[in-house]
Amino acid sequence: MPRSMDLIWMPGPKPKPGFELEFEDLWHKLHPRPGIFHAYDMSRFMEITTTAAQTLQAPRVGFDSVATDWARRRFTTGLHDSPSQAHFLSQLHGFYVLELVPLCDGIPPPSLRASLPFRKLAFRASFLYKCEEILSRELLLTMCKSRLQVPLRSLGAELGEAASRFASCRGINLQHVEDAAPGGSLARLKIVLVATRWCRFWGERGHTLEACIC
Repeated sequence: MPRSMDLIWMPGPKPKPGFELEFEDLWHKLHPRPGIFHAYDMSRFMEITTTAAQTLQAPRVGFDSVATDWARRRFTTGLHDSPSQAHFLSQLHGFYVLELVPLCDGIPPPSLRASLPFRKLAFRASFLYKCEEILSRELLLTMCKSRLQVPLRSLGAELGEAASRFASCRGINLQHVEDAAPGGSLARLKIVLVATRWCRFWGERGHTLEACIC
């Protein structure tokens, strides 16, 4: 991947119960090749899937008071072109407010998020290319692939094993990595551990990985 481009991981949808086979068939048609996405029958795909926001039970504007109150506060900022609060709320009706979801392993820390509409969930996977001392070249070459649930869980396992091997060889206590200063080996190890937890979180909940190069 060119250094001028960015690799973003987003948690993709998961199949609703009973639609697993149809989901996998449509998923492969939507992803004919790594890095390529075709808008093939997206309406049906959306009908049979559950989104990451739904799995996180994110509050919804018009359904949950905390989300509707959030929308009212947003209206007071004036950063919109709605003529009235009622119009503004109607435009946001049903919107999942990810900003109100408590932090978890499926939400990267701000320093590792991407600048996207759903940036709170997006992991900036291009940071992993700075971790060559921890991750093998073979593993890094697979980072730009979108994945179904099982391969996503396998990716989480591979990342975790690589992090554990690196820490063991250097006598690093993984519990001390979270407070690592930027720029060193511990900081890069932290990136891999965040990616590990992110993959495990979404894979264990049945979700897919959407790898986006931008």
